[in-house]
Amino acid sequence: MKKSISIIVFLSILAALAVTFIKPSDLIRETEKPSEVIQEVNLQLDPASAIVPIEKLENGCEEKDCIKSIDQPQFESIDETSNWLSDSDKVFVLSRNGESKIYPERIISWHEVVNDVISSEPIAVTFSPLSGSAIAFERKVDGITTTFGVSGKLFNSNLILYDRYEGDLWQQFTGQGITGPAAKRGEVLNQLKLVPLSWTKAQEFFPDSVVLSRKTGFEIDYTKSPYDSYEDSADPYFETTPLDNRLHPKARVYGIVVDGVAKAYPEQDLISVEQKGDVVGDKNIEITNENGVLTFRLAESGEELPGLKSFWFAWAAFHPDTLL
Repeated sequence: MKKSISIIVFLSILAALAVTFIKPSDLIRETEKPSEVIQEVNLQLDPASAIVPIEKLENGCEEKDCIKSIDQPQFESIDETSNWLSDSDKVFVLSRNGESKIYPERIISWHEVVNDVISSEPIAVTFSPLSGSAIAFERKVDGITTTFGVSGKLFNSNLILYDRYEGDLWQQFTGQGITGPAAKRGEVLNQLKLVPLSWTKAQEFFPDSVVLSRKTGFEIDYTKSPYDSYEDSADPYFETTPLDNRLHPKARVYGIVVDGVAKAYPEQDLISVEQKGDVVGDKNIEITNENGVLTFRLAESGEELPGLKSFWFAWAAFHPDTLL
């Protein structure tokens, strides 16, 4: 009997030791995980990992980085920028923890991605000229800081990013990983508030900002646009989900999603509105317009909702059941 008890005790000790040994090794592997990876990668194009049919991805240009991202941005003062931007020029403002940066559309439309840091946070400011959508994200994939580039591919005439950690493809409009390990993880990039304004209003409301400089390392005339007549035409350049004819395809809208319910608001209807209440799904929301800076919030909690400005065709393509 004593021998049997000894064996049981011995086995219990072994089991306890096994648990003890497993846990520290897991912790060691976790601490060895790098905090930043920026490397040359191949695009993840295995159909088995894709949540969008690979054959539906169109080539906007022939290869990744055919449009060069800005990876070492330089900045200048508002006074230094005023000699070449006009009052009505479009810019995008990112403000975090007391620091503000302004990204002129005239520059970012040539590059589509600016890998940057604001208030010690690694961020990517992205702009898809074809869908009219400017969105800022944290530069983190699976918890690893990295950078993003232009994949050369499009879906619904919208920019598809790739990361320089795994080579996953990311839909700019939704921030969703659509191929590779990121798609298998169901990963979505964390979006930051990026405010679209005219140059005049940006100077007025964010006077202490610095502005992305034309000193990008590329020989480009930033006074010209690579998409001069695009906004004046009715149709997208590339194939999209069938067009929703409730608005002109290039009408500019602000879109929000509340508990899976999408709704779009024509920009022209919000220009003169200071405050507006609405119901999306079963949630009351409040829309405020402070001198052109639009904010969407849940009425009950005050939680801010990401509002995305884009062309109507793009919003409707990614949200085919959208309310209007």
